[in-house]
Amino acid sequence: NFCVSTSLFLQAVLNLMDPTCSDPSTLTGEVTNQTDVLEKAQQSNNTAIMIQVCRLRIYLLYLFGLDELAGELVESLMENFSIKRPFPNSGVVSTTFLTGLVA
Repeated sequence: NFCVSTSLFLQAVLNLMDPTCSDPSTLTGEVTNQTDVLEKAQQSNNTAIMIQVCRLRIYLLYLFGLDELAGELVESLMENFSIKRPFPNSGVVSTTFLTGLVA
């Protein structure tokens, strides 16, 4: 999990730094492949990784001005994982920020 988690964060940073990135909100590139990570996480029922992918994508969408899509992803995540708060056990700032996107 640590290696997968680290690769997701690294890919998010690389997406932010690459002006030629066609879709910076998708965590696919030099370090990792979002589709593969999500497939493996679903097969092993690793909800922590699935939530982490969504959370990073939400931040990237917000940073690139795609607030509406970020809000839709928050709502979808809350529905799919039956979460009353966007991310259980996450910091107050993250939860408040992400909840504000769908307000």
